[in-house]
Amino acid sequence: MEKISQSSNTPLIDKRVEELAHYLLILRKMQDKSGAEILASLGNLSVQELNVLNIIGDTEPCIMSDIAKQASLSLSSVTVIVDKLVKAKLVQRVRSEEDRRIVRGSLTAEGKKIYQLQIQHMHGVLRHILNLLTDEEQGNFLNIFQKITRAF
Repeated sequence: MEKISQSSNTPLIDKRVEELAHYLLILRKMQDKSGAEILASLGNLSVQELNVLNIIGDTEPCIMSDIAKQASLSLSSVTVIVDKLVKAKLVQRVRSEEDRRIVRGSLTAEGKKIYQLQIQHMHGVLRHILNLLTDEEQGNFLNIFQKITRAF
């Protein structure tokens, strides 16, 4: 990650940082509430199980060490979570034909349904957020988000 430069107008930037942190906290609370709603609708999945399911859905098929890296969890923790997802018939393990030591995770049909449900739910939440803005504000908002994500 590149070094973030300091602004010469520190009092103003400090005030803006504080304000941004406040709004990001509100967004996180909204996300947590939304996540709790989707979790409740999906049954007994934990947040970590849902996160692992999403990682697999985003990059399937993927090896366990990649899942662990993306989830910021140990390989043993991911193994336990994937075991639960396999037992729930949401994920399947597929051994590599070339190297039987390599195991990849992929979603089952039921796992894909849950993955797609979450995407639809997220689109609904984002649609609600964007509808609060004018067309011009939406364009500006998206441009700013693109700039921020490209920087990281």
